[in-house]
Amino acid sequence: MLSKRLETVAQLVPAGTRMADIGCDHGYLPLALVNRGQVTHAICCDVNAGPLAGARENARRLGSDVAKLNFRLGDGLSVLAPGEVDVVTLAGMGAGLMRDILDAAPAVVEGLSMIVTSPNVAPWILRQWAMDHAFAVASETVIFEGGHFYEVMALVPADAPVQYSPFDLYFGVQLPAQEDAVAAAYFAHRRQHDKRLLDAWAAVRAKRADVAERYDALTALWKEWEEHHAG
Repeated sequence: MLSKRLETVAQLVPAGTRMADIGCDHGYLPLALVNRGQVTHAICCDVNAGPLAGARENARRLGSDVAKLNFRLGDGLSVLAPGEVDVVTLAGMGAGLMRDILDAAPAVVEGLSMIVTSPNVAPWILRQWAMDHAFAVASETVIFEGGHFYEVMALVPADAPVQYSPFDLYFGVQLPAQEDAVAAAYFAHRRQHDKRLLDAWAAVRAKRADVAERYDALTALWKEWEEHHAG
């Protein structure tokens, strides 16, 4: 059984596609997708040999169809050939690292029909990446698991240039309109975090122009949030 986070990622992978899981760890996500018949082929990719060996063992233990699986040791998308897969999934790492992984293999990215991500921190970095590389946010949600909130988003190639506002990038393209309890708790948590940050910056903003700029930008974002949710 997949964790709540990985199950949310799994539900975004279109049926009948070829996928690669980058940083697959013990292969739970790609193995589940193959065993369910949701994907036609899955490549388990990891930079460390230990987890990849664990993925192989889990495939054996679960009786997975090895003809539909491949296991590759290497860094990021470097182990993939352009056009080899339709979808890549990235979960369990920071958004900055995910951005660097995508930027390191433009030819592979160009052939993708979807990128499904769930960063540990700073999801706005990936929305900025999407806008800069002609991808659009097709789906966004947030889950709570193990005492932490995680955004899960699907990015797809855009038919036209994408322009997201600072508000969209920071809070999400779809998330601010979601009214479920998890989303509400998530943004309340972020607001508390940012208030502490603003309080710390307030003490030094008069002496540091860079801090003052960040203070004003973050304050403006939360003011816009309040305007969006007034009443």
